[in-house]
Amino acid sequence: MSSADAAPGGSISGALDRLTEDVRGLQAGLRAHLGGKDIPCFQAPDTLTQAFSDAQAAAAALLEQVGAGRKRKGADDAAEVAKKWAKSPGESLVNPDVGPFLAYNEEYFRHITARDVANLVPDGAAHAARRPEDDPDFRIPALGRYYTLEWEDEDVQEAEKELARRLEEASAPPPEPPPTLVKAQRQYKGSGGGGGGKGGKKSHKKMQGPKPEKVVHTVSPMDNFEELADCCNVCFGGESFEDNTILYCEACEVAVHQFCYGIKKVPAGDWLCRACTGAGRKSAPRKCCLCTVPGGALKPTSCGKWAHLFCMQWLPDTHCGDLVAMEPVEGIGNISAQRWQLTCQVCKTKDGACIQCSFAKCAVPFHPMCAFLDQEHRMEHSSVVGDDSAPTEYKAFCVKHSKGRHGGGNLGQHMKKKNSAAAAAAE
Repeated sequence: MSSADAAPGGSISGALDRLTEDVRGLQAGLRAHLGGKDIPCFQAPDTLTQAFSDAQAAAAALLEQVGAGRKRKGADDAAEVAKKWAKSPGESLVNPDVGPFLAYNEEYFRHITARDVANLVPDGAAHAARRPEDDPDFRIPALGRYYTLEWEDEDVQEAEKELARRLEEASAPPPEPPPTLVKAQRQYKGSGGGGGGKGGKKSHKKMQGPKPEKVVHTVSPMDNFEELADCCNVCFGGESFEDNTILYCEACEVAVHQFCYGIKKVPAGDWLCRACTGAGRKSAPRKCCLCTVPGGALKPTSCGKWAHLFCMQWLPDTHCGDLVAMEPVEGIGNISAQRWQLTCQVCKTKDGACIQCSFAKCAVPFHPMCAFLDQEHRMEHSSVVGDDSAPTEYKAFCVKHSKGRHGGGNLGQHMKKKNSAAAAAAE
């Protein structure tokens, strides 16, 4: 309280005395309302996510039990059940490491107790001898460091890290260029090697430079499909690196690379994927709008739905709005109506959007995720070595044309394993 808060012609002490009397009046009214009883309190949830999940589960369970005419009343009762947030002071079970925001604010949102009313203006000789202006509750605490200054310090630290990274890259030796294959010139008889002598023939063919070297990565079939649960559900690679580790969702156990899924910082505790954040523990897995496979490495779309990052890569009309955060998935509305009407030859449904076989004029349709999980379709993508600006080319083939592709040994081994397993099961 400042001197400006005091009444004209009075003092700070006089103003505080009047304020104290007003508080005593409020105290008497609250005591009469409570009647010497405490309002019952409840156990707080461990996390905000759990609180929302419990509320949703309670509402869903109650709505299933009541009839159509009692749905509104059931929703109101469920809302009351969901308000089990508070406990008495000193009895909170909130883990501040898991739910720091809830742990910090829980004390301010609990019900008022008789103890709180008594503490408004404490009784007793010790409290009566203390002057109101000495009461810390009537004083404005000193301000800490302004938050913008903290942000400026963080910006300076990030700039120093970025400068150190650039200096390290500048001091590193340049990478060796990949070897290029140069095709020898054809020698004509009588040309003397130069092609311009007597009786020789001149070649009018324009010399072309070496074609850019491409690297082809086979996505399907996998060498060890039984290890799928430990592979990244975006690139389906199984290697985990120190600077690009594989994380597992604590709720649905989906595995993703840090950079493939757009995780800027690896959390110290448990990690939840975007689809499980805010969802109930017993709720059904979210579904991709581009295929029929539930769960997986899902990200929100710009149109309010969910989509697999894997499906997004293989459809030509979709892309990520932010390549660092890998969300939202955009371009859903740009997919042609014909793709939505195609029937997937794996799941036999028209749900989602299909791609088609890349072989010549073959037009067999299938969902990218269905084709991958079937492991009988060859799927590959290629990129130009040393040219990050060149677009990545994606190719997927139907079962018939997958068998004739180069490098189809993996597919042949997979088919042998699959046939052997079927024969063993039949026996």
